[in-house]
Amino acid sequence: MITLYQFPQFFDLPNLSPFCVKVECFLRMAQLEYTVESVADTRKAPKGKCPYISDNGQLLADSEMILDYLETQYKINLDASLSSEQKAYSRAIQAMLDERFYWTAVYSRWVDEQTWPQVSKLFFGDLSFPLNKIIPVLAKKQIIKQMYGHGIGRHREDEIYAIGQKDIVAIANILGDKQFIHGDQPTRIDACVFSYLVNFIVPPFSSPLKDEVQQHSNLIDYNQRMMTTYFPELCQPD
Repeated sequence: MITLYQFPQFFDLPNLSPFCVKVECFLRMAQLEYTVESVADTRKAPKGKCPYISDNGQLLADSEMILDYLETQYKINLDASLSSEQKAYSRAIQAMLDERFYWTAVYSRWVDEQTWPQVSKLFFGDLSFPLNKIIPVLAKKQIIKQMYGHGIGRHREDEIYAIGQKDIVAIANILGDKQFIHGDQPTRIDACVFSYLVNFIVPPFSSPLKDEVQQHSNLIDYNQRMMTTYFPELCQPD
């Protein structure tokens, strides 16, 4: 049995981490049985981050490496109908989202002063004094350091959001009037795209990125389609 280790769940959302959402969505798309264990402290996790899985005595981390493993181990091929060009297109979308857009999303939660108080209270509000004052400051400093190392943190706030907004528009244009990224059937890249959209549509965090997503009805419809299909237990009744 596969065990998925991921951050605790909040709101009517699969997870606040797009990487965790991606892996769980893929597991459901592939119809693989699994259990979930919540992890709040990642210091003992493989590579020090979530998500990770245990399977057949192995521990594997990194969302893309996990998906590669699952495809090989369980002979899963959600991209069987795709051409080599379409697979390359998926790879480019995944890289854009995971390697760049992700950091604009991080900024919107962990650095933007309009959102940070909500995020800080959500993650650290239950800590006792003085930890509830010290840990958020240390966590935010670490995030800012990581963003600067990546490069995105060297830009002004308006520049960071402009980068993210352009990526959202790109996804909206790629999706167009299709049901899924490559047509009428979902493929591996849909787990990735959905993992980011749902993290702006569902949580009550305001940001220019959330505003941009809500400007595109096809993205809203797509998100609902993915939620209804793969996470129906989290869907709000009409």
